[in-house]
Amino acid sequence: MYDVIRGWSNPTTKGKYAALYPYPAFGAARDTARFGKTTAASKTGSYSGLMYKFSDEVYLIDMTAQDTMSLAGRIRGGGASQRLGS
Repeated sequence: MYDVIRGWSNPTTKGKYAALYPYPAFGAARDTARFGKTTAASKTGSYSGLMYKFSDEVYLIDMTAQDTMSLAGRIRGGGASQRLGS
């Protein structure tokens, strides 16, 4: 989630999130931004998820992440993953 928040003012994504319509959007309008599997900036794992725009001031970022060791299959039982919303 913090990778998304930290990059909020990045010129390539700055207008992407603000341009979403409030939830629920109708027709061709978009109220959700999808994040495909992305490696964390710290290289300690990867994440994917969704971001919903509820109003101009309220967004929900819903991410699921898994650490590098679990992704590599080095932990018996599959390792750990975590889902957070902010």
